[in-house]
Amino acid sequence: LMARRLKAARWAYDEKAANVAVAVGITPQLLSKYENGKIYADEMFLVNFAELTGCPLDWIFLGKITSEMPPAMAVRIALFDRG
Repeated sequence: LMARRLKAARWAYDEKAANVAVAVGITPQLLSKYENGKIYADEMFLVNFAELTGCPLDWIFLGKITSEMPPAMAVRIALFDRG
């Protein structure tokens, strides 16, 4: 589930995977493995990803949409989950 939430958060952030990967200091291939659940993301990546995208760690880990999440991101995540 966390892998799907990572992918949804990146999609909601509206940026290509390669650009997000570079911005957080990993390769696009590693990001793909995280987003497809092939390996678990490490803590440093998750912190950097959350800071970059504005997506709270509560949502990445637990799927909880809180007031910390930008409203536009929450809407886009909801649309991702329907698609």
